[in-house]
Amino acid sequence: MCIRDRYMGNRRLVYRAVSVNLDDSNHAIINYYQTGVRNFTVFACLQMMKPLLSEKTFAYLRTQKQLGYIVSSGIFSYNLIDGVFVLIEGSAAPPDQMNKEIEDFLTVFQTKLENLDEKELQHMKDAVIQTIEQNGKSNEQRTERYWSDILQGEINVGTIDALKAKVPTITKQTLLQVYRQVFQQDVRKLSIQVFSQKYYISNMKSLSDSLLPREILLTDFQQLNMLKRFPPYSEYIGDVSASL
Repeated sequence: MCIRDRYMGNRRLVYRAVSVNLDDSNHAIINYYQTGVRNFTVFACLQMMKPLLSEKTFAYLRTQKQLGYIVSSGIFSYNLIDGVFVLIEGSAAPPDQMNKEIEDFLTVFQTKLENLDEKELQHMKDAVIQTIEQNGKSNEQRTERYWSDILQGEINVGTIDALKAKVPTITKQTLLQVYRQVFQQDVRKLSIQVFSQKYYISNMKSLSDSLLPREILLTDFQQLNMLKRFPPYSEYIGDVSASL
């Protein structure tokens, strides 16, 4: 089942599992924040933020907080449904604490965006444009890019051209509006938390009290299968085109 094509709604969902390896002391978490059917203003903002988000995620959660030996963030896209993920794996803290630290980091990162100057904003735009141009200089590169898009469910091969046209129009205000919408106002979050067996057995009674405000605990993974699917691509192609 692909959870990325499920409509999260304005909900903060948590699914918890236990590692199958009794001797493994590591925990893992992936928080997925769904932005919904592609809007190119939102998509451009995500692409602009991606390098800085990746850098600051590692610096805060790995270097400063030392929560895990694997820390990463990025963009999930499937069938023109976009979202942001943050991943941590390690034994320093359980997933419920990692979850809180991720949310704290997102607040810290918002402050970073609020303090961007025009030079930094322009650098973010230039980085996206430069990446697009470098990856499309030859016919071979363009073909590889389009096939990559298709294999990932990116049916609209005009995505890159639309993104290139949209990025220069993004203002700091727009960037902040999108960020607040995704992570504060219209939060569509799924947190998948995997606990080590020993930790879970010792702490299972107290874990129900460790949910963050407005989070909903899913007791069965099949509950995700009951979430409404986004309509087929053909049904919202007009809306996507209108967002250009």
